[in-house]
Amino acid sequence: MKLIKNKIISLTGVFALSFLAFLLILITPFNVLAANYGEGNYGDGDYGIGGTPTPAPVVPLTESSAASCSSTTPTGNSPWIYSATSNDSSSVTLKFVNYQTPITHFVIEYGIKSGEYKYSVDNIDKNATSYTLTKLNAATTYFFRIRTGNDCATGSWSNEISVKTKGFVTFNNLDITESELAPVTSDNNGSCKTYIVKSGDTLWKIASNLLHDGDRYQEIIDANLSKYPELKTSTSLKVGWELKINCVATKTTIENDDTIGGYDVNIKVTNTKQEAVKGAKITMHSDPKETTTDENGIAKFKNVEQGDHKVLIAYGNFTGEQSINLTGDTKEFNLNITVNEKKVLLSPFAYGVIGVLVLVITILIIKLQKKRNIKKLL
Repeated sequence: MKLIKNKIISLTGVFALSFLAFLLILITPFNVLAANYGEGNYGDGDYGIGGTPTPAPVVPLTESSAASCSSTTPTGNSPWIYSATSNDSSSVTLKFVNYQTPITHFVIEYGIKSGEYKYSVDNIDKNATSYTLTKLNAATTYFFRIRTGNDCATGSWSNEISVKTKGFVTFNNLDITESELAPVTSDNNGSCKTYIVKSGDTLWKIASNLLHDGDRYQEIIDANLSKYPELKTSTSLKVGWELKINCVATKTTIENDDTIGGYDVNIKVTNTKQEAVKGAKITMHSDPKETTTDENGIAKFKNVEQGDHKVLIAYGNFTGEQSINLTGDTKEFNLNITVNEKKVLLSPFAYGVIGVLVLVITILIIKLQKKRNIKKLL
């Protein structure tokens, strides 16, 4: 009996030490844990940047190779990254719009300092409207930009946008599962509107009825690709889809034009059941503005300056955050956000540590049980 009691005490001690080690790992700054050791060359780059990204950094074109390129250079306004969302402790999703042709791919550059991009991802599909970067550091602010490419020819860079990844463990998190930022525009046929797809609808039929020209169906596809990427390869519609009609994303022809003035921003917050989130506190930075969502889940902001903004959502004890960029010659934007409440959000790394601890404790319990059985036989 004394032997068993000692084993139980020993097991309790091992569990306590393992749990303390787990807590120590969680509170240790990730940039200490995630240097380039074990992947790539040890000591390469800045200590604390993190492991080699996936895919690995791209080697930029040399002056000689650029000079010998015979491909047509993409022309048109620079691409626009309009939102950046942290999914967890190690990944971020960017959403963007392209205005340049001809192109064969996109390239994304990013780093932990504004204007300094140590990592890049090449050969992103030319039809992409979003991209998720992985293997990032926890609780770290990253800065991103994107450009087009046409084989060896390169287009101009987009705006820069930043977002902070989540920590290893996040409590009372409002997980942003979907978001769409759309400029509200109008033409001679009327203002931007939302159309709910009904049985029997086709893109040509909707374009004929609402835009008075069935051949304008491509405008509907372009305006809704970010929300319904299926439209890239199919013109089939699903009943219940909410299509933006006459809402073409436009952008000013003058980059960084400070004379555009303020924007009106309408933020609609819904949950995963598509129910309006009423009474949520919405804060926009950099120049802080704050209001609450009405009975339809909508919060309205007036005279918001051009550039990057953090949208903070607080509802009950839950909070969430997203980065957006406002630019262009339109005066109004609609931002639709879908949120999901999560009391505890664990990173893949935290799940791995927990799994190892569970395995160690299970092995110790099995060993203890075997010794108890041997004791009984004796």
